Amino acid sequence: MRPKEASSLPINSCGLVYLEKNLIPMKQFSYFCVTALLLFCYPLFAQNNTYTGTNAGNGSSGGAYNATYGYSAGDVVTGDYNSFFGAYAGLANTSGNYNTFIGYRAGDASVTASANTYVGYYAGNNSTAGSNTFLGYYSGFTNTTGTNNTYVGYHSGRSATGGNNTFIGYQTGNSSVGTGNVFLGYQAGYNESGSGKLYIDNSNTATPLIYGDFTTNQVGINAVPTGSYTLNIGGSLNLVTSGTAIYVNGVPYVGGASQWTTSGSNINFNLGVVSIGTTAAPAGYKLAIGGKAVAEEITVKLQSNWPDYVFENAYTLLPLADLKCYIELHKHLPDVPAAREVTENGIAVGEMSAILLKKIEELTLHLIKQQEEIDALRKKINETK
Repeated sequence: MRPKEASSLPINSCGLVYLEKNLIPMKQFSYFCVTALLLFCYPLFAQNNTYTGTNAGNGSSGGAYNATYGYSAGDVVTGDYNSFFGAYAGLANTSGNYNTFIGYRAGDASVTASANTYVGYYAGNNSTAGSNTFLGYYSGFTNTTGTNNTYVGYHSGRSATGGNNTFIGYQTGNSSVGTGNVFLGYQAGYNESGSGKLYIDNSNTATPLIYGDFTTNQVGINAVPTGSYTLNIGGSLNLVTSGTAIYVNGVPYVGGASQWTTSGSNINFNLGVVSIGTTAAPAGYKLAIGGKAVAEEITVKLQSNWPDYVFENAYTLLPLADLKCYIELHKHLPDVPAAREVTENGIAVGEMSAILLKKIEELTLHLIKQQEEIDALRKKINETK
């Protein structure tokens, strides 16, 4: 009896063929099983893929939810959730997942990398790493193993090789090799070879408008930070808005309601104490100098009365006999500080000048009185002759 055609063989719910004894030779049955298995399993290996263009997805086997459009786009893709648009886009990608490559040869050399977005002619062409975003003509072109990069702009990060970088602008970080850099502006950070740097400028200068170092937490404005200074300024600082100020330890230091105010070219200190060469300013003093001071002229303007009152008629002049007793007892003139007080507290120049003038005026009054007594005695002697 001739065997039945395979197409007419009965198949149960388990996909098994009911065999009639001696109807089908074993070789033909094996071919039938392989064919049935492939037809049954194909949807499990390659589901919901769309390949459009000559050789697009040509060598692809398996993978799901991929969309490729263009000559040889995603030629050998086996990964999932990829979108390749443009001639040779994602050409070498095999098991990479979640990639979006748009542009001629975008992500051309990416093989197993995942989670990349490359948009532009040759964008990410040589990249084999993951988690990168390159937008622009030749952006991230030579990046191979760098990850977590974001390059936006023509030739942005074109020859960069590091990771964790953010470059935005025409040729930003074009030849940089470091990691963790942030470059913003036309050619910003073009030749920077270090890591953890911030550039904001519209040129490839090494001294940008804004320079930062994330490692040392330093910032420079028209200057590269030096030493241990957190902020370096290569120029002048001007507070132009009324009420603005620079604060030190929570206190306005310059501008606003600070202790420093300006009047024309003058700077005034309104609050607190100024100490020079010392931090131990005695209580009650506005200026403390731990050392010598020199000046062409010093004017002391007292807020108390100048001792012209000594010449008033109501002023009581201490008799010389009483002055003698005071000196013998205290070893210094009245109102004049003792040597011990001067050693401990120093002297107030303005106050001491007033005291000394008072003593000179008192001495002058004593001399005048003595001269009057001498003149009277002379007159009396002359009258007795």
